[in-house]
Amino acid sequence: MDDKVPVPIHRCAGWVRSVFYVLDEPTTTLTIQARGHTITAHAAGQIAQDLRALPRGAVICATLQDTSPDCLEIIAFSVVADDDMHDPNARHGDG
Repeated sequence: MDDKVPVPIHRCAGWVRSVFYVLDEPTTTLTIQARGHTITAHAAGQIAQDLRALPRGAVICATLQDTSPDCLEIIAFSVVADDDMHDPNARHGDG
């Protein structure tokens, strides 16, 4: 009998608010705003490298895994191109 507990996996779509990383480290930490909540998650390896190229304000769909009670890991993501999603925090104006 296998006693392993399945690790919960979540998906969320939201706006990239910040990306943090140290050049010599293989991880990236990302802050996403989704449905009025701020989510902080980390990534490693190639996913971490790909996240570093995202501009602040990009809309992504991320697959998150609960690796520990206080830590989410991004295991996959894609950039969303959906005209129906509007950033409530975007600045509107002429310039």
